[in-house]
Amino acid sequence: YRMSDSGLGQIVDQGGAVKLGAIALACLALVENPRSLDFAVEQAGLRRTLDHLWQPNGEFRTFLVPASRTDNVNFYPGEALLLWAVLHARSPDASLLERILTSVGYYRDWHRANRNPAFVPWHTQACFLVWKETRSSDLRDWIFEMNDWLLEIQQWDSQKEFPDTMGRFYAPDRPFGPPHASSTGVYLEGLVDAWRLARECGDSARQERYRT
Repeated sequence: YRMSDSGLGQIVDQGGAVKLGAIALACLALVENPRSLDFAVEQAGLRRTLDHLWQPNGEFRTFLVPASRTDNVNFYPGEALLLWAVLHARSPDASLLERILTSVGYYRDWHRANRNPAFVPWHTQACFLVWKETRSSDLRDWIFEMNDWLLEIQQWDSQKEFPDTMGRFYAPDRPFGPPHASSTGVYLEGLVDAWRLARECGDSARQERYRT
C-alpha cells in the first residue's frame, strides 16, 4: 500500500500496476476487518481512488497505472461495486446509491453485449445487497437474467467420467478461459445470493435451479 501525493491510496503489484480490483478488494478486506477503525486512513485513501476511477456515465477506469490499460472489465468493476454496496448497506448514502445504480445500468448494457461468466458473481452480490434495501424490480430481474444465463454453461452429463468436476462452470467451445476452483467458489457466492433473492420473491422454480 502507498499513498500518492494527491491522496490516492494504491495497491501496487510487482510490475508497478495499480488495479481497480486490487484497490476494491483490499478496501473491502479492511472494511470487514474486526479492527477496521485501525485502518481508517488506508480505507479513506483507497475510497478516494475508487471515486477517482469512476466516471459520470457509470464506467470505471480499470487501471490507475498504467492509465492506458482498459482490460479486466469482467472482474474489477463488479468488485468495486461490491465494496460500494457493502459500504452503503452499513451506512446508507444517497449519492453513493445513485452512483451504484448508474454503474449497474452502464454495465448491464456492457454485459449484454459481452457475455462472460466472470462478470456475474460480483455484480450479483452487489446488486443483491442494494436490492435488499430498495426492493427494485429492475435489480431483481437483472440478477435473475445474469444467473439464468450463467447456468447455461454449467457442466453436468458431459463430466460423468469425472464426477468431482460435475457442476463446474466451463464452456470449452467459448473463449471464457479454463475452469478452476477459485472461479467456482465465486460463482457459488453469487448463486447463493441469487437463491436468496428467488426465495424472498417466492420464485420456487428459480430457487430450485440455483440450489442445484
